[in-house]
Amino acid sequence: MKVKPAAFAAGFPLDAKRGGRWGMSIVLEDNSLIEKRNDRLEQAFREKIFPYFIEHEYRRFYSLAGKDQYAGAWYELKDLSEVVIKLPILLGLSYLFFRYSDKKEEDIRGITEAILSRMITKTLSLGDWSNILETLSKNKFIEQKIPALSEVIKNAKDFCDNCNIVEWRNNMIGHGALPFEDSEEFKAYICNITQGIDTCLENSQEYYANIEIIGNDVLEVVISGDRFQVDKCIFRQIFFFDSFNKQTYNIDIIDYLNGKRDKEKNRWYYEFMRKHALEEEIQRYRGADSQKRMWEWQDIMGKPGKTG
Repeated sequence: MKVKPAAFAAGFPLDAKRGGRWGMSIVLEDNSLIEKRNDRLEQAFREKIFPYFIEHEYRRFYSLAGKDQYAGAWYELKDLSEVVIKLPILLGLSYLFFRYSDKKEEDIRGITEAILSRMITKTLSLGDWSNILETLSKNKFIEQKIPALSEVIKNAKDFCDNCNIVEWRNNMIGHGALPFEDSEEFKAYICNITQGIDTCLENSQEYYANIEIIGNDVLEVVISGDRFQVDKCIFRQIFFFDSFNKQTYNIDIIDYLNGKRDKEKNRWYYEFMRKHALEEEIQRYRGADSQKRMWEWQDIMGKPGKTG
């Protein structure tokens, strides 16, 4: 993936020491963690094939591991895994949101509204993200129109499933305790997930090469000739959509690069939430006993009407 201009990297300079323990895959040998260079991914990073989100988290993980900061590396591996999974989702959703306004694409409107309804009605767990990933991986429209992204999504799904990322995140991080770094369990998880990430990125490399992010204030993605904005999923260039707050109508956003969280107001989500709430109210109206009903259709629609 090519990023133009270099605004993405502003404030995040690449270390001049290419190599070292960066760009390595941890494997087991003689009961210890050692380094093994992944030349293919290292070359891809030099050529800017992958988005900076992934490159930054990848290098940061191996930097921490190289300094024997295994507790930090353990949690950084979580962030890296989530970025590998979520970025393809956000790009896929951005494309669906872009096509959503096209009234000729009724099937796209249906699946987009179904996903959006899930996004705005609850705080998304990693399991929810995994379910959205599966939905997008089966979407024929994305597969036909932007096959490069479709393959990236499918590879991310394989990584998520094959490495049991949701289970690992929930049991070992979200609701568990950090295992001792010299335990077999710790080493097995580190090896399994890092090798899974390498496989996912290697399989996605040729497809990410056909995806380009451009722009400064408003980011756009170009895939297979289609150009669309990502401002409903990626905010201020580096913040990812995390969840929608139904009480405040704010979007909770997360910056993986700097470990920050923030809130964002977005009119598009606000309007969709109002529409969603209205549809729920209409459904309750239709299912209510007309004899007990205290209000009428005009009340829901906000239009004057007769009562009684």
